[in-house]
Amino acid sequence: MRKKTLVMLLGTLLIGIIIGALAMSIFTHRRWKSFSEPPTKERFIQKTTHLIDPDETQLKQIKPIIEKYSEKAYVLVKENSNQMFATFDSLYTELKPFLNDNQKQKFEKKINKLKSEQCK
Repeated sequence: MRKKTLVMLLGTLLIGIIIGALAMSIFTHRRWKSFSEPPTKERFIQKTTHLIDPDETQLKQIKPIIEKYSEKAYVLVKENSNQMFATFDSLYTELKPFLNDNQKQKFEKKINKLKSEQCK
C-alpha cells in the first residue's frame, strides 16, 4: 500500500513538472518572438494603440499623432541598428587577426544573421 502511494505521488509530481515546463516553454516562446521581431512602423502603431485602447472617436483623433511618432521611432531604431552593426564590424576587424578559422566563421555567421533579421 505504501509503495502504491509513493508511486502515485511521484507520478503526480512528474506530471506537474511536465505541464509546468510545457506552459513555461509556450509562454517564453511567445514573449521571445515578440522581442525578436524587427521593429516596424505598423508594429509601433499597433502596440501604442493597444496600450491606449482608444474608442472610435479617440482613434480618429490620435491616429495621425501615433503615425507621426511611429515614423520617428522607426528612424531612431534604424539609425541605432546601423551604428550597432558598424560597431560589430569594427570589433570584428580588430579581433580577426587573433581568431582561428572556426571563431571567424561563428562571428561572421552571427553578424550576418543579425543583419538579415534586421532587413526583414
